[in-house]
Amino acid sequence: MSDLANPVDNFSEDLDELKKLVEKSIERRNRNIGTNATYPSKAGDKRDNILDDIERLKILLEKSDTEDIDIDKSISALENIQDKTELRKIESNIEVLEEEFRKFRARRSVKDNNEKSQVIGRIFDIIEKDLKEEYEGKFTEEVEELDDVYGGNSLSSALLLRRIIEKSIFYSFVEIGRVEEIREDGDEVGLKKMINTARGFNYGSGDKVLDNRTGENLLGLKQLGDVAAHNFLRTVSMTQIDAEIHHLEAALEELPITD
Repeated sequence: MSDLANPVDNFSEDLDELKKLVEKSIERRNRNIGTNATYPSKAGDKRDNILDDIERLKILLEKSDTEDIDIDKSISALENIQDKTELRKIESNIEVLEEEFRKFRARRSVKDNNEKSQVIGRIFDIIEKDLKEEYEGKFTEEVEELDDVYGGNSLSSALLLRRIIEKSIFYSFVEIGRVEEIREDGDEVGLKKMINTARGFNYGSGDKVLDNRTGENLLGLKQLGDVAAHNFLRTVSMTQIDAEIHHLEAALEELPITD
């Protein structure tokens, strides 16, 4: 997730190849019209319009470097091209193209050059690069979904961040062999109690699961996740999340599941 993939690279070669095929077909048509009086005229021929469709789609894709892709127009343009040519051999089908556009747009919002994007990017890096080997893959679903929605969907973002908090603390107690500290009658305690247990909890040679202040700060982001999950009369804004998310970065750097 560290590199921003550009859909232009995936589809421009297909479009260029299609354009060449259509241009050759138009050339053959024009030659036939000139030499055969009974050959159908250009009236109603869709091939000229296809070239316009290809150019429109290429322009839409090329804008992706500086502005949001218009997904609906891009999908519609490719559908028109495929319908008119009946060339279904284009490798990139509609569903794949649409998914690539959505991921690209969400990724760009994450990579935007501002503080909140830098923080979520660093959180992704910690999870992808700094987790101890036995916990690699434990956060894959949360990270992939957060990568799609962060910056555009505050409720989903708050819920996913809450899950990351909960799982990171749980696996930290697994790591130090003290998971019973966050269980009551065999079940995991609530997240607030889990965080408070982690705050200042000493293990080994004086190491702490989480610094007391770091744990206290984490409660604010946890609360936003609670609102998103349990209070349908309230909502959560990205502004609120942006103000709290750096506390998760600090916590991940301290927890014993990271190197």
